[in-house]
Amino acid sequence: MKFTEMDKDRYSIYKFISLVFSHPFTASFFILAVYLLIKSSILDVLASIFGISIISVLPSTLWALKNGKSLFIENQKERTPFLFISSLILFAECFFGKIFSLPLLFTISFLYAANTFALFLINFRVKASVHVAGIAGPTTFLVFCFNPLFSLLYLFALPAAISRLKLKAHAKKELIFGFVIPFFVTFFVSLLFKGKII
Repeated sequence: MKFTEMDKDRYSIYKFISLVFSHPFTASFFILAVYLLIKSSILDVLASIFGISIISVLPSTLWALKNGKSLFIENQKERTPFLFISSLILFAECFFGKIFSLPLLFTISFLYAANTFALFLINFRVKASVHVAGIAGPTTFLVFCFNPLFSLLYLFALPAAISRLKLKAHAKKELIFGFVIPFFVTFFVSLLFKGKII
């Protein structure tokens, strides 16, 4: 199959959109948004960004680089152990946040750990979109814990979903699961934290 110049340009745009809505970027944005809403310490913010945006994806990133694979592990069987490892790392960061009185790290790590573990469990049946999940989960948290106006952020799931669909990384069903699973997991996590954040 030959690509025309226009096809290559579109492919590049979809790759760029996919990168912009990848976990390190969306998690960092979310952490900064929560920080601005609650005014936690700079140490807490830096620990959260470093731990959640970088450390939690380090095993899969190193594996992908070593094996010449895409950083977005698209094979369902290959991504299963990394979802599990990432959820363990995130639960450990949650524990670290509790011990060292870093409430932002504790809260956000718990949110991401719960969602990543749910995606790990569902991954045995369906390869849910982590890109869409990275928007649906944090937005749900902002909506239920802070302000319903944050629901406008759900609109960012559309370009993320379209780019993943156009890149043939996901089927429509996988994009829907990537939205629905984190929505419900985060809804229940939000009930735990509502009125108790920091």
